[in-house]
Amino acid sequence: MKRSKRWVLSTMILLAVCLPAGRLRANDGSEDLFKQACDFYKEGKFKESGGIYEKLFAEYPRSWQVAFDLGNVYFRLKQKGKAIAFYEKARKLKPRKKEIRENLAYVRSLIEYKIEDKRNWYLAQWLKFTGRFSWNETLGAFLLLYFFWMSLSLLIAVRRGGRRMTALRKWIFIFCLFSLLPLATKYFKEKLYRDAVVISETDLRYGPSKKDKVALKLSEGLTAQVRKIRGDWCLISFFNGESGWCEKKDLEVV
Repeated sequence: MKRSKRWVLSTMILLAVCLPAGRLRANDGSEDLFKQACDFYKEGKFKESGGIYEKLFAEYPRSWQVAFDLGNVYFRLKQKGKAIAFYEKARKLKPRKKEIRENLAYVRSLIEYKIEDKRNWYLAQWLKFTGRFSWNETLGAFLLLYFFWMSLSLLIAVRRGGRRMTALRKWIFIFCLFSLLPLATKYFKEKLYRDAVVISETDLRYGPSKKDKVALKLSEGLTAQVRKIRGDWCLISFFNGESGWCEKKDLEVV
């Protein structure tokens, strides 16, 4: 019983650590800065507003509201690439927020050059489904389910049931494995190989150097996946299978 109590306590601590808060705190002056940024935006002073929002986002990278407002600012400044990047950051933090999804879809519709998605249909639908939940939501759901299943396993072990209990324990183990799929998908998509948005027109090259031949021109606002980083260069790939090297300064990782 002592071991089970220690296990429950450690799981609860892990859950608390893995779900960081992203709210602004009044006692450090951030709410005053947020209000000032909003006032600048209403007055049409978008550069001044953006400068304050950038400082706030550096302090609170888990705040979807600041990321969303930065997307609005960059749209007003006619920087569609950065607007898409910050709308994407806001969407990952608040994936089902209607205003974020609508603004993101609208700005993307303004991008002239579109890349065809050649991924497997089932994979695309799975990524679309898991994209409706944030990393924190997915992790929190997994930990709660894991806690429930492990508690049930401990109960079965204490009662020392027969074949039925053994079969039930096997099914619990299978459910645990399946519950890892959404979490593994989110980890792969948001932690291991992160998306990046092209924030200015640039070249996609065959190697990580300006001496390497240009493969194609990239327009502002395109979304790619970062596969590797080497110095000031990133190896990126697109949904149509094309890949190449691009300067890091021309990308905004989301």
